[in-house]
Amino acid sequence: MTQDTNGHGDAKVTRPAPTLWAQSNDSLFLTFNVQDCKNVEVAFKPDCVEFSGRDRASVAFSNILTLFSEIKPEGCVWSKKGFGVECNIQKKTAGFWKRLLKDSAKNHWLKIDFQRWKDEDDSESEEEKGGGEPDLSQMMAQMGQGMPGGGMMNMDGMDEEEEEEDSDDDDIPELEESTTKQEDTPDA
Repeated sequence: MTQDTNGHGDAKVTRPAPTLWAQSNDSLFLTFNVQDCKNVEVAFKPDCVEFSGRDRASVAFSNILTLFSEIKPEGCVWSKKGFGVECNIQKKTAGFWKRLLKDSAKNHWLKIDFQRWKDEDDSESEEEKGGGEPDLSQMMAQMGQGMPGGGMMNMDGMDEEEEEEDSDDDDIPELEESTTKQEDTPDA
């Protein structure tokens, strides 16, 4: 937690916002997870990203990220979503960073966004070809689960008489009673 003053001399306590990050060859993606964030301020500087805002309970969050390498502040944008604030940041020079922050210390509030992560060997052309999210209806149709028309296979033309009899439908025979008597044995 950090302690700042709000200009009136009053101290206010802030905490770092839970943050997800991912990268591609030429961009960084940050998500500050502050639900229903209000009073959002995001500043992009060549070596730093600054975020502040309040959640619906008026809890103050603040992050100052000193970045591993430089960015292009003029090419950076942010947008407020219901679950937080998303930032799309342009790297000054293309290439993959070995980490987000200049400092290599582990921060409990910073995690990798595996949904958006691109490895160096991932093809940029996959996105252009329509890769990414699979078409589930197409996949189900290929597996035989989805039929044209969206329903099950039409069985109207089948008569019950034509169906093959299943061996599981046979009657189960009754259990036979035991005919042997137990002999009385004297206790020894």
